Amino acid sequence: MPAPARAKKPAIEAPSLEERIRRRAYELYVEHDDIGSSLTHIAVLSEVARKEINEHLGSAASSLEPIATLSRELIRFDGRDRVGH
Repeated sequence: MPAPARAKKPAIEAPSLEERIRRRAYELYVEHDDIGSSLTHIAVLSEVARKEINEHLGSAASSLEPIATLSRELIRFDGRDRVGH
């Protein structure tokens, strides 16, 4: 007897370029949101630490100022790349 015919598996289509772009845009959006949230957390923690140190150690608070400043600048960064825009 001949072997029974095997059912063909349906072809798996590769995602279209549009779908890949859409998926990557979403991934970047989520990553951007996570980074923004983390930077906000850093800014808040550094401000609290600076105030606590200032109350107890005075000038040591100045060492935290660059952290707070940088994180605030990154939070305000509008997302455009820095080269050519």
